[in-house]
Amino acid sequence: MPDLESAPPSTLAEAAAIFSDYLAENEYPTQVRWITPAQILQGDDGKYQVHAVSSEEAQAEAERLYNAGLHAGFGILLQALCATANETIAEIYIPSDEADAKLNRIRSSLKFTCPGAITPASYVHDSVEWQRLKTEADDRAKALRAAFGF
Repeated sequence: MPDLESAPPSTLAEAAAIFSDYLAENEYPTQVRWITPAQILQGDDGKYQVHAVSSEEAQAEAERLYNAGLHAGFGILLQALCATANETIAEIYIPSDEADAKLNRIRSSLKFTCPGAITPASYVHDSVEWQRLKTEADDRAKALRAAFGF
């Protein structure tokens, strides 16, 4: 585990290797699938559905985000969200400013998190099916906002 006051490693590959050790310590799969918030939905049953973009596309976006985080200098959070039997589904969170970094206790460093219990996830490979699920989730969110006045 890196020193919380030390700067993040200079590459995502180095950070991911340390993150994999952290995942193993917390009984998560050590193979990581990087996603963005737009690629995940949580169903009514609590399970996650993940839009399965190509591994190359996911890795390229993760590298871009990580490098942006290094450039911003506010720290980087590697966050496990859920897992399949073989992969941990994770995202890279970059604080928007110093106040956001302080709020999330990142302090210009590399931080890891994962839920205490693994929430199951499955992949959605079909783009049409993904759009249908996303539309349903958006409709539910709109109905909730309308019902509660926000």
